[in-house]
Amino acid sequence: MAAVAVALVVACSMQAVTGFGFALVAMPLLALAVGAHDAVAVASLVGTVGSFLLLARYRHQVRWNLVWPALVGALLGMPLGLYVLLVVDEKFLRLAIAATVLVSVAALASGRQLPQGSRLLDVVAGFISGVLNTSVSTNGPPLVLSLHARGLDPDAFRGTISALFAASAVVGDCLFAATGRYTPTVLLYAALGPFALLVGRWAGQVAAPYLTVRRFRFAVLATLGLASCSAVLSVVVG
Repeated sequence: MAAVAVALVVACSMQAVTGFGFALVAMPLLALAVGAHDAVAVASLVGTVGSFLLLARYRHQVRWNLVWPALVGALLGMPLGLYVLLVVDEKFLRLAIAATVLVSVAALASGRQLPQGSRLLDVVAGFISGVLNTSVSTNGPPLVLSLHARGLDPDAFRGTISALFAASAVVGDCLFAATGRYTPTVLLYAALGPFALLVGRWAGQVAAPYLTVRRFRFAVLATLGLASCSAVLSVVVG
């Protein structure tokens, strides 16, 4: 329980500052603490609440014309991701989580942007995000790269990606509930969510004024990289 609480607080703090990154931070740490399958379900429940809180804050900055194409793609990808979650072995799923986060960190650290955004790009990014959402619960990077290609200002970016996360989370939660992923153990861990969200939001607000963009970016990427390497090591050593 303590390990889950720490993982959720750190992840919520990151999300409070940047508008994304909750699952990227939480999943490797949660997978070490409770196993990959339960980690996906816990992150989905807590992430849903966090996404709606951010959406409420930035609701007037949402670019709905960018939300709908990506959401359609996500809805198409979610059943495939759920199938992967249900049939893949625990060890391989933990490796997939670590690999997904490491690739995402490399993509974000490179600083490269995709070509100017298009409807097709939005749908494709949504589809990949949907697959990742219900398989390893790290659905942010495709959407981050896609929205960066649109050149959105920070508030519009936060609002739009929060709307996508919130809508995708509702569908994902329904799929998880229908397939029995929300066990009593998962619900017990997820009950730490409100505490983590409150502490994380406070920590994010306190830390934000003292962190330069460059320092914060480095800290996030370093944390993600170390967490992912720890997840890989845990699988290798058994």
